[in-house]
Amino acid sequence: AAEGPPGTAADIDGQVALGREWQARLDRPDAPRLALVIGESALRTRAGGPEVMRGQLDHLRELAALPAVSLQVLLLRSAAGARAVTPFTILDFADRADPSAVYLEYLTGSLVLDAADEVRRYAAVFGQLRSGALGTADSAEFISELAGHQDDAPDR
Repeated sequence: AAEGPPGTAADIDGQVALGREWQARLDRPDAPRLALVIGESALRTRAGGPEVMRGQLDHLRELAALPAVSLQVLLLRSAAGARAVTPFTILDFADRADPSAVYLEYLTGSLVLDAADEVRRYAAVFGQLRSGALGTADSAEFISELAGHQDDAPDR
């Protein structure tokens, strides 16, 4: 977890360490299921030069190949993509005694919603996003094509 004030080197290092720990869990036979919908605009937003972007996209493609992961891309032209949605995470737990929750991050903090009606609303939105997104195989192909065209993309 984060070890310093938001945005500090300690905070960023803590977030990176947490991400690596989660990635390692996704490779295990008893891995938790992870379903992701990533907007096309997020994949096209330049963060570094062509090599950095290609590396990021290749990493997503490798992640999508894991059996526990379902990764879909929501194209800009999709009607489901027209809805303004703040990024969110739905947490479901193996022990059914633990209720599902929605985790939201924002600039100055985070929020956990655990009221059943709120969780249902987010689950419905997630279902709509998944329905409007490319399937997993088409998403992997789309990411591969983007990775292959990084040298053609303008630096902005």
